[in-house]
Amino acid sequence: MTTGTSGLDTGTYEVLRDRLTAQAAELARRAEALNARRTEEFGSTPLELTSTERLRTEHNCVPRDIVSVGDTLLFGHNVFLGLKPETTVGDVFALYDRALNRLPEDAVPGLLDDPAFVREFAALYRYYCQAHLLQLRRVDGKLLAVFQTGEKGDLHAPLRQIRATAEQVLSEFETVQALTRQAADALAEATARVAAVVRRLRGEAPRSAAAPQPG
Repeated sequence: MTTGTSGLDTGTYEVLRDRLTAQAAELARRAEALNARRTEEFGSTPLELTSTERLRTEHNCVPRDIVSVGDTLLFGHNVFLGLKPETTVGDVFALYDRALNRLPEDAVPGLLDDPAFVREFAALYRYYCQAHLLQLRRVDGKLLAVFQTGEKGDLHAPLRQIRATAEQVLSEFETVQALTRQAADALAEATARVAAVVRRLRGEAPRSAAAPQPG
């Protein structure tokens, strides 16, 4: 029975795998055909690097991201300031024009000089000494700065431990279920035996009472 069920599961898996493989191949074929039609209709311009330039910053830094804000470029980076008492907005963000000339922080009003932003930025770096910029991201028309506030931990080890614990719990649960079934079967068998003994004793008692008495 187990062998038959296993064979059925294997056959089902193979059928699903073959169907998904065929659908993936068909989807790839259609995508290639659509791309070919697009190229024929609009032409194709390959991306290529035309030149490189250098951005100059006040301190040595690790570049993180750059985005355009109108005709201005917002450059985000991380720096190690050593004994400097606090990290300011200008230590992490810088504005440049299209010729890569450094601009003042108020070149785009309401961006880096926004009081609420300056206050939240100062609090972030005050309370999280390991805070650093990860990236700049546009979401629903808003420009977001993504920060990390601590060291990035390795999740693989905790996940493996959680999985091992879950498997152990499931194994113990299955063992408890098996023991419960065995106990129920043993109890049912014992109950049946006791009932049989009681019925036999009840059947023997009248015959002993009806036996003739010696005269």
